[in-house]
Amino acid sequence: GHAGEGMEPFCLRLVRHFLHEHPQISRVMVTITGPAWEPIETDGVAHPHAFCRRSGEARMAEASGTREGVTIASGIEGLAVTKTAGSQFEGFAKDRFTTLADETDRVLATEIHARWTYRDPEVEYDECWEAARQALLERFASHESASLQQTLHTLANAVLESCDPIADIRISMPNRHCLFVDLASFGLENDGEIFMPTETPYGFIEARVART
Repeated sequence: GHAGEGMEPFCLRLVRHFLHEHPQISRVMVTITGPAWEPIETDGVAHPHAFCRRSGEARMAEASGTREGVTIASGIEGLAVTKTAGSQFEGFAKDRFTTLADETDRVLATEIHARWTYRDPEVEYDECWEAARQALLERFASHESASLQQTLHTLANAVLESCDPIADIRISMPNRHCLFVDLASFGLENDGEIFMPTETPYGFIEARVART
């Protein structure tokens, strides 16, 4: 009965419905996750009823609340990003079990999973979500990464800067290693052009950044 309603307002509507209709319930949490779709452009114009899916990427919305108040969160899951330059990782703590070598120029590949909460439930959610997503992509591409940990902190700050109603953000990012492929056995040289992505092992970096 509420066609076209955004994800966050729909979550909020469900929370209020259950609190109103069921006096025995004191707290409700509703989470919605859906794939990210975008209009297909034809002749430079967005088509009114044809869409393509951003592979692997999903938008998330969540509302939780009691009769005293509600909290709204938005987020993005599975935003796969890679940069082939402008990334390094060196000078880290080592012990006798360390196998990872210092890298002054490496491929950085990860998936961004981010969830942020708002200071107030009255927000232009779609506008804020798009601004946050764009901030994640632009800052990832433009900044010089000293480590994935530093990159995560930089991206979190970029989101807080992009949308004033956001109160805090939690980001998790796995480090999807891409290893140099030695082609010497084939009589060929690899001049830093061919790398092999690996599933395991990988690091998992997570942090929460909030306004002070």
